[in-house]
Amino acid sequence: MRVYFAGPLFTPYERSFIDECASRLRAEGIDVFVPHENALADGDTSAATIFVKDWQGLSEADAVVAVLDGPMVDDGTACEIGIFYALMQADPSKKGILGLLTDFVSIVREAVRSGFKSKIMALSIMADAEGKFIEAVGPDVAEGIEHFQPSPPLGTPNYKRFQKLMGAADENALYLFAGNTHDQVCTLALAMEKAKSVDSLVYTKDIPAVCNPPGDKVDEELAALNAVRAGTKINFVGAGSDCDFDARGDQLNRHFGHFMIKGGKQVLVQIIKGPEQNI
Repeated sequence: MRVYFAGPLFTPYERSFIDECASRLRAEGIDVFVPHENALADGDTSAATIFVKDWQGLSEADAVVAVLDGPMVDDGTACEIGIFYALMQADPSKKGILGLLTDFVSIVREAVRSGFKSKIMALSIMADAEGKFIEAVGPDVAEGIEHFQPSPPLGTPNYKRFQKLMGAADENALYLFAGNTHDQVCTLALAMEKAKSVDSLVYTKDIPAVCNPPGDKVDEELAALNAVRAGTKINFVGAGSDCDFDARGDQLNRHFGHFMIKGGKQVLVQIIKGPEQNI
């Protein structure tokens, strides 16, 4: 399988993105023609030279992958799509043209414009973005989209105590990032106390010792600090999460918020927690 990879290539970012995609395709055994690897390789960037090399790449390709990001399709990419479409009419062995969109706003607009009825699910960083997504596509287009992001353990004793500290009037108040910041400060302070050091190369090694089981579960900062000073093995439980870590330092047993856009607003559907992972 030989693929012609079309897309804008006028900035280092655009070229590096295409390079990364081509590398992943090649790792799967696909032969990839990348225009800037060929047309620009010899230093001759005349229009005639570029056209001849790109024409050859399109003629020999079985399919085209085209990057369609941006407010409009890049004109060179559009030309390559048109040429390959014409080649497909004369050669039925050619497989087709695959459009690649990475911009969530564009993806949703195209899905609605094309009449797709499948459920759209995404990360909250795409479908929420502090209201900017709904502002960009409009509430009608955004209606029913579901999205997910790490969330605090709503309803747990440790989070309820944090809500009180924050002065929350609503028991369902979600502090998506404040709880994490609280936990980071507490975790580092406890690890420093355990290690008797403020050297990050030293105290970070003691984070699992104060956070991971086994140990006495403690969710109050001063109680945890006093226990560490007394030499007690603790399993600190934070406001935003359980604060358990694997050997690489990645967090385990996180809660996730499941949201849905309804009537132009972000609505919490549920808080999800997966099965407990052993450390």
